[in-house]
Amino acid sequence: MPDERRSTPTRPLRADIQALRAVAVVAVLLFHLWPDRVPGGYVGVDVFFVISGFLITSHIARDVDAGRFSVAEFWSRRILRLLPASTLVLGATAVGVWALVPVQHREQWFREIAASALSAQNWVLADAAVDYLAAGDLASPVRHYWSLSAEAQLYLVWPLLIGGCLVVSRWLRSGPRPTGHYTGHYTDHARHGAGWRAVAAGALALVVVASLVTSLLWTDADQAYAYFVTPTRAWEFGAGALLAFAPSLSSGPSASGRSVSGRSASRRSASGRSLSRRSALPGTPAGSAVLPRASTWAGLALIGVAAVALTDATPFPGVWAALPVLGTVLVIGARVTNRSPGSLTSRLAASSPVRFLGDVSYAVYLWHWPLVVLVPYTTGHVLRTGDKLAVLLATLLLAWATRRWVELPVLRLRDSSRPRGTFAAAAAVGTVVVAVALTGVHSAQKYVRSELAAAEAAADDGAGAGCFGAAARPPGGEPCADDDPAGTGMPTVNPTTIPTNVPAVSPTNVPTNVPTNLAALAPAPVPAPVPVPVPAPEAAAEDMPAPYALGADMCSTTDREEAEPIACERGHRGSGVRVALVGDSHAAHYASALVGAAEANDWALDIYVKAGCPFSDAMRVQDDVLTATCAEWVDRTERLLIDGDYDLVVTSQMSGVDWAAPTSWDGNQETWAEAGLAGLWARLADDGTPVAAVADVPRADPEVIECLTAPDAASENATACRVPRPVATRAFDPQRGAVERLQRPDVVLVDFTDVYCDARECRPVIGGVTVYRDADHLTDTFAGTLAPFVANAVAPLLGPGS
Repeated sequence: MPDERRSTPTRPLRADIQALRAVAVVAVLLFHLWPDRVPGGYVGVDVFFVISGFLITSHIARDVDAGRFSVAEFWSRRILRLLPASTLVLGATAVGVWALVPVQHREQWFREIAASALSAQNWVLADAAVDYLAAGDLASPVRHYWSLSAEAQLYLVWPLLIGGCLVVSRWLRSGPRPTGHYTGHYTDHARHGAGWRAVAAGALALVVVASLVTSLLWTDADQAYAYFVTPTRAWEFGAGALLAFAPSLSSGPSASGRSVSGRSASRRSASGRSLSRRSALPGTPAGSAVLPRASTWAGLALIGVAAVALTDATPFPGVWAALPVLGTVLVIGARVTNRSPGSLTSRLAASSPVRFLGDVSYAVYLWHWPLVVLVPYTTGHVLRTGDKLAVLLATLLLAWATRRWVELPVLRLRDSSRPRGTFAAAAAVGTVVVAVALTGVHSAQKYVRSELAAAEAAADDGAGAGCFGAAARPPGGEPCADDDPAGTGMPTVNPTTIPTNVPAVSPTNVPTNVPTNLAALAPAPVPAPVPVPVPAPEAAAEDMPAPYALGADMCSTTDREEAEPIACERGHRGSGVRVALVGDSHAAHYASALVGAAEANDWALDIYVKAGCPFSDAMRVQDDVLTATCAEWVDRTERLLIDGDYDLVVTSQMSGVDWAAPTSWDGNQETWAEAGLAGLWARLADDGTPVAAVADVPRADPEVIECLTAPDAASENATACRVPRPVATRAFDPQRGAVERLQRPDVVLVDFTDVYCDARECRPVIGGVTVYRDADHLTDTFAGTLAPFVANAVAPLLGPGS
């Protein structure tokens, strides 16, 4: 993120850098507050990467030229510049999460707070981006710390890279020194002279090329992962770093003693003037300002085009990151090669709002996103226009206060601080933040474990009850009585049942306007206590099926690169009836239903699931990794099923996805998906293994857990969380068409839609059990209540006595 000069925080700053900072932070702000208006505003982060690479490398080069470069001092300055404000915001955010956020989000969010304090947030988010089980995670209030983490990692490596270049330069000039070694502090500038710049620029160019190639390849293979990781972003930092060497490399030896930030090392202390007052570099005609001005306009235009033309669907970073990176390089490069005070960026930075935004850009970046995420928890609704304006104002006020009372006071101590003391203070502060965050994680985990234990106990108690879970709406049977047909969640008192034979009273003792109908005097209906469903909605997201259970029992193929089927062995292993459950996560969430059926009917059950991979000859539209591994997993699993002599295969898969129909296919992607299933199922059935396809579950409200944890949604009859049946069931499920295509008795469709839905609506709570753990996956508790109905549905395929 934004950077500062080394010595005093009051020294004049480059006008173009300040203007670019303002542009970058405004782009990010508008993107997060009005994403439809500025859909590519996330490129502001890329602008910051280039700025930081330029300034940091400039500072290192200036220190090398002055003979005072120290890796430890560099790290100390970075800590003092960045850590105080970022730690303050992390602490405030942790308090906000604890006080405002429902418990179902706390474990994830406190983990991310700890990761942010350790400068590892980008890797945590990258892992979550490719973790199918984390797909439903909400954006935490510290998600934006990913860019700070990436920069911190580059700050760790960058001075070591430059130091290595100095060693190589010295070796090239003088040969190796047998008794010498690198101590991390350079005071012998004369030994390596101007040649170190060429070595450093060459090394940085290699880093840029390698990182750019990595970015292109990884973005194409796995964009979600590539977005966050440091190797795909280092080239942006490196582009700014190379720009820092441009004047000295293009001007020859005469410029070697000049600071790459535009100051002569010998005149820096004497003049103290800002770059806008300097003359042009040697070789640049004083009146030649047309090209730099055109470069500035072109650079700002590229940044602007990226901010409004790119979207969240753009494969980024990849090749599209070149727009903001090149734009930033052009703007900074114009001021490096021509220092006219009349330049566009100088005029922009001369305005008070732009200058203010440039000064507080780092603090604005830190504060804005926690407010965007947390404010809705105080208002009870999504951000509206008034809320967004309030967030904007609060962000600017907090940023100003942070700049004045946190950043500047610490920056004034920077030259007098010793690295050891800085490192010790940083370690102490980081330890406190991490400890607080891990305490939050532990507290959330403890709550979830207790709720899941309660759900398990309730399932055991309700196993024989007639109205627990799916038994409240049995397939083909009558649902349990609904005491609240109006859907209010409140049993009501019938006024006609109030006794009317009240003893008479004297007319002189009461008002004359007493109603003749005493039932009218009945109090308004009083809500009866409503039991919380099990599992509690706050814990539902962790109510996972056996294939995804953490620990020794985790037996699904969850690794994206893994194609080897892993079997979860359940039921009675010596049984003569062998059943397999196969498919993606929408097959996996029926695991407890099949396990219950297997245990009740003496079956041996094997479960083969791979998240994101339907068991079909047709492939979903996926990234390159899953496209390859899913196809291989399906082939291997089919061979296992055929060789395993199974009596029945039960399968299911996610509906409403895109299918990768080949260009040679005559039909559409829907018919391709149906044909892919029909072909695979037919091969199994022809080999003597019948197939039962379980229709996909209706879709719940995308925010079903948030809805169920709202104060007015405590019961299964609270209508706010229901979804109209036509909406919940409209996703295309190729399993239905595949069964119709085959028209054979050994391939059937098992459809529980009438369990989840009545004629009008689909419910998120049934029989006192929370149905969904997210918008389209069942809780393990509810799936377990389907066991007897699954057994009944597949019994005809297994034959009598099975």
